[in-house]
Amino acid sequence: MLKQRILTAVLLVPLVLYLVLVANSLWLTAVVGLVVVLGAWEWCKIAGIESSTGQVLYVSCIVLLLYICFIFRQAEWIPVIILISVCWWLMAALLLLGTQRQWFVFHVSKVIKAIIGLVVLVPAWLSLILLQDNGTTEGRSRLLLLLLIIWTADIAAYFSGRAWGKHTLANRISPGKTWEGVYGALIASLVMTLGFIMINRVQQYEVIMFIVLGLLAVPVSIIGDLFESLMKRAANLKDSGKLLPGHGGVLDRIDSLTAAGPVFYAGYWLSRYLI
Repeated sequence: MLKQRILTAVLLVPLVLYLVLVANSLWLTAVVGLVVVLGAWEWCKIAGIESSTGQVLYVSCIVLLLYICFIFRQAEWIPVIILISVCWWLMAALLLLGTQRQWFVFHVSKVIKAIIGLVVLVPAWLSLILLQDNGTTEGRSRLLLLLLIIWTADIAAYFSGRAWGKHTLANRISPGKTWEGVYGALIASLVMTLGFIMINRVQQYEVIMFIVLGLLAVPVSIIGDLFESLMKRAANLKDSGKLLPGHGGVLDRIDSLTAAGPVFYAGYWLSRYLI
């Protein structure tokens, strides 16, 4: 399993880096859009949408929303979509806490699950497109930083959890995650963010902003990961799909980013008015 994960990552990471750092921004928009559409198809199974007609309609709805967001990406109301996403992830954190502490049993209808999928997937795509800022150098750097934070946190959490993990984080949702993994993710991501700042000679007034955003992205990414686990558990699924060998489905790879992307962009957008 680990060998498959490494091989898949080795094949995909260079492609992602090319899209982020070199390719025309439209290519990134299209490829990330395709990933979201594949994620929407997997979400149909999570939401319990079983008919082919229902699945096609749901995916088509996602495609339409992505198109609308792309056409109006420069509009003044677009940040409202990101704000809605941030509010949703705050609510999701409360749902996770309540489920873990058994305050209630997580159970929602197919319609609500379908709506949740829209709120999870569409703003995630939009946040990455807005971060890249039409392919400007600064935009590409911001998006790269976010991806590096997520990748570093994921790797550090996995290995530190295996090496020192003793205290489970949310055993009723995802038994394999530990607090030691969280600490490892935070430390490794902080080191990576500091390295990024030094290499890119970030301006002094932006240093604190990037450090704060980096530290914020890690716990938020864990919330995204845990929430997908909660949804899969409710649907009696182990993986969202089988598209990526060793990694499960597309949603299993982008779950952290669906939460961290909008929150990271919202923090950056807000910082422009505070700094």
